[in-house]
Amino acid sequence: MKSRSALTRLRGLLTGLMLLTVPLANGASAADAGLRRIGAHVEIDDNAMTGLIAGGAEVRVKGRSSGRVVLFGADVQLDADLADALYAFGADVRISGTSKGDAELVAGRLSITSAIEGNLTAIGSRIDLAKGAKVGGAASLTGAKVTFAGEGVGTISIEASDVDFTGSAKGPL
Repeated sequence: MKSRSALTRLRGLLTGLMLLTVPLANGASAADAGLRRIGAHVEIDDNAMTGLIAGGAEVRVKGRSSGRVVLFGADVQLDADLADALYAFGADVRISGTSKGDAELVAGRLSITSAIEGNLTAIGSRIDLAKGAKVGGAASLTGAKVTFAGEGVGTISIEASDVDFTGSAKGPL
């Protein structure tokens, strides 16, 4: 049953990625999608983004965004303050900064050092929530190895073969 729930969440996240990138294929205006960048190497340093869709082999984003952020690629790094939801998909994903919205993340290796005020859904082979990281809402972590050294305020659900929990849980675990 646990593997089915993880598969259901993964299917939902991947469907969300496809739906979020539809504006790119349909020629939506910049106002609809915010900043859009696709390429082999994408580097963005912008403190006035109104949203972002970026993808490529290497994606590096710094700054601030008032809108939804969608990142995908082999190597994704985000160091930004976000006022809305975050969606990131990649082989190696590193998240730092702050996020006021929910975060949905799928990666082979996922490293989180940020404060996420909303809910966190993370699926990956290896998930590391570092000391100093905080999840204000519910946290659902599914992976082969999950390290949780941060702080969880809401319900924390971990499905993994190997769990290292040295953080704190203020809600149910």
